[in-house]
Amino acid sequence: MNVYLHELKQYRKFTLIWVLSLCLLIILLMMMYPTIEQDAESFLKLLENYPEELRYALGMYIENITSVLGFCAFIFSFTMLLTTIQAMIVGVNIMTKEVREKTADFLLTKPISRKALIIYKILASLTVFIITNIFIYLVSLISIKLMSKTTFDVGLFTQIAFSLLLTQLLFFTLGLFISLVLKKVKSPLGISLGVVLLLYALSTLLVKEHNDVTRYLTLYKYFEPNFIFMKNGYDVPFIIIGMIIVTLLFILSLAIYDKKDISV
Repeated sequence: MNVYLHELKQYRKFTLIWVLSLCLLIILLMMMYPTIEQDAESFLKLLENYPEELRYALGMYIENITSVLGFCAFIFSFTMLLTTIQAMIVGVNIMTKEVREKTADFLLTKPISRKALIIYKILASLTVFIITNIFIYLVSLISIKLMSKTTFDVGLFTQIAFSLLLTQLLFFTLGLFISLVLKKVKSPLGISLGVVLLLYALSTLLVKEHNDVTRYLTLYKYFEPNFIFMKNGYDVPFIIIGMIIVTLLFILSLAIYDKKDISV
């Protein structure tokens, strides 16, 4: 438990910065919606002038964006890029920082098994993500109610918002696995940005519609907010596959760390 609390304390400032930045971004984007709602036809004509590839890259689907939940799905689709960077940084960093900061030997001499150590650190990381997503959810919900008088399905909104946390789990476990496979990690930020932006670019180039088979090739589109809005819920196959990926990466990470030679 001391490890868990220590990790939360270390990520306190990091979490605060991410929460404030993401919430401010959501508020600023939601402030655009009243204008779009009042003149939806002109806005759609403006969007039609942009290349289709650019619209998909930005998460703008013409058939969705003028409704309040459709616009919210666009915001979350864009926000997802940032929340996955957060998750990837934490995943790459939680074990490798001990080596970089020369504290691995101190931790490993404690009366706690390696598996328990990494589990406590993972639980602390999940707490960070949950806190981040609670604030995102509340700020988004309040913003929608303030910026639009249109009624909306709160249940569907919750599913769209929850997609951020689900995608974070995928990228967090991927980052953790990569950090343990690599012999030495000098820059968690560099690795995180490289992997996230590569997968984001692939998702933009490959996937156009919710029924594209290529969705299976990129983690970004498993819980795409726009697709959730269009289908009025999650695609069950992607939930199953996503949870399998998270479980496998988690188990492999535990096994690798339990046997890995730690530089001290």
